[in-house]
Amino acid sequence: TCISCSEPSRLGFCYRDWKNLRTYGMIKTEKINIATGEIQNEKHCFISSLVNNPGLILKYKRKHWAVENGLHWQLDVTFNEDDGRKMMNSALNFSTLTKMALTILKNYQDEDKKTSVNRKRKKAGWSDEYLTNLIDTFIKAF
Repeated sequence: TCISCSEPSRLGFCYRDWKNLRTYGMIKTEKINIATGEIQNEKHCFISSLVNNPGLILKYKRKHWAVENGLHWQLDVTFNEDDGRKMMNSALNFSTLTKMALTILKNYQDEDKKTSVNRKRKKAGWSDEYLTNLIDTFIKAF
């Protein structure tokens, strides 16, 4: 459920700090754990530059989470990120590096265009030449 308002001035003085602010509100979600039947309710507040259209806002929210979930799934499957025992700064640093590596691997065009990210990662570990090509391609993109 999305409840939204298109009158930023109702937020008080702080709304002036957000350029292009058009809408703010709250999204309420209800999740049911299939295994236990437990119902979990969550509320998320948001600000947006979108027009006040709750249906459109929910659509973009779902798209955002689809991308986020896909990213986290890829990081977990390819880099086993959930199995790590890193703490504090090392966890943040490692996360940044794995996201950079994932970006490089996803954007690299292999001879066989169907090569998976995991296979590219393994090839980079086996071949210094392949690893050099990955890094050179990434650097040339900038």
